[in-house]
Amino acid sequence: FRSRSERFYAGILPTTVANTTGAGDAFMAGFVAGYDLSRGDISTGLSFGSANAAGVVRHFGAHNGLRTATEIRAELAKFPAFLVRRKKY
Repeated sequence: FRSRSERFYAGILPTTVANTTGAGDAFMAGFVAGYDLSRGDISTGLSFGSANAAGVVRHFGAHNGLRTATEIRAELAKFPAFLVRRKKY
């Protein structure tokens, strides 16, 4: 993601990929949910998006593996080193 003064880089959580169908949609759903729940924090949105997409690709089908906000927070807590990097320019 890029704003006028910053770029944000988000990694991917380690996971086993069964099928990538729905990964992009899951990412966007997680991003919007995280962004909204954090009242506009882009880093939280990106983290939620990555975690939600990681859940979906573990399963076959576009909606299997979608997560609740509580499940996403629990998943992110397992990976404290997973950070969204910001770069000002």
